[in-house]
This record gives sequence, structure tokens and C-alpha cells, in this order.
Amino acid sequence: DHMRACIGFRVKGALTVNQIAGTFSGKLRAAADFFLRRQSWLRTATMNAQLATRSGVDGDRVDLKLQLNGIGNDFSRRAQLNYPFETEPGLSLLAIPIYPRARGHIHLTGPTPWDHPGIFTSFMGDPHDRQVTSAGLRLARKIAAQPAFQPYLVQETWPGDGIRSDDELLDYARGTGLTVYHPVGTCRMAAPGQGVVDHRLKMQDFDGLRLADAS
Repeated sequence: DHMRACIGFRVKGALTVNQIAGTFSGKLRAAADFFLRRQSWLRTATMNAQLATRSGVDGDRVDLKLQLNGIGNDFSRRAQLNYPFETEPGLSLLAIPIYPRARGHIHLTGPTPWDHPGIFTSFMGDPHDRQVTSAGLRLARKIAAQPAFQPYLVQETWPGDGIRSDDELLDYARGTGLTVYHPVGTCRMAAPGQGVVDHRLKMQDFDGLRLADAS
């Protein structure tokens, strides 16, 4: 899976998703703009600018993606599994390693479909992924420091200007990193005797079992 870490900023002079999602009146205004004028954030995604670039960890290989997200997150609590956001206007620059090397696993925890699986992501479990993540956060700060951003940015909110070293940045990323729901699997689909499942997702050599993953 891909894990995203981000640099967050408070914004002035621009409408961000925070002002829409954070209040009932903001949602009403956005809905009215969309239905009456076909405008507002509701007609697009929050992440509408992306950059694929080189972190330098893999030499000349393009191994890092940055995304400009029109919403500022609230990371005042660590290890949140949802996407918390602030009510004040904000934006984020996300850093995502394109080719993570850490490998997690998923295991069944019970015999019924209602038993939640045991999921271990192992995010940043490989030194390579940590280096790319750190480089991505530093590049996000460098981009935000460019003149085009300055009329709109008030201050860095997360992790904050005081967080500078690689160890501090990685500690922040571990506590606030979130999945971007790009899992991949290893369940090969092939002819009998050549894979795990056949073309109908039936588990080979087992009766009454079908398996769907993200391969």
C-alpha cells in the first residue's frame, strides 16, 4: 500500500474544503453554488495538482509523488484512522513513496465473513521508504516556500517549523501517516495448476472457496 505523510498550512484569501466540510452553512453554500452555478469544490476532487519526481534515494528513478490537497488536516491526536480536518481554511502537500518496499500482511481472524481481518500495514518498515518519505516532506516545504504560495500561506500547522531533523519528521509521519488505498496483492489468477485462483476467483484445489484481492 502507499502511505501519505503531509505538511499542513493555514491559508488566507482562498476558499478551501475546510470551510465547506466544517460547518453546516458552508455545506449549504457549496451545494447552492454547485446546483445553481455548477461551481464550488463539489465539482472536483480535493487533490487536483500532482507531481511525480525524484527523491534522490533511487538515483534518477521517479520514486516520489507530491499532491496538493485543498484541505488542512487536524493531527492534534496521533494514530487516527480517519481523515480528521480543521474548521479553519488550510491546505496540505502530501508526500507519497511510489515504490514502497515494506510488505504488510492480512490474515483471517475467524470463520465467518463478519470477522474483521487482521491487517498489518508495516508502513515505513523498510529504510528505503523512510528515506523517500523524509525527502518528500522536505521537498513539500521547499515548494511551499516559493513566491507563488506566499500570498496565501499564513503558517505551517503540521508538523510545525520546529520539526526539522529526519528523526523528528519520521516520528511525525509514523504518528499521522494515512493510507491512500492503493493496496496490491500477490494472489495470482491463472489456469489450473499455475496460480492461486482461476478466472472465476475460485481457489484452486479447494472446494467452496473464492478469493478476491487487489492484484
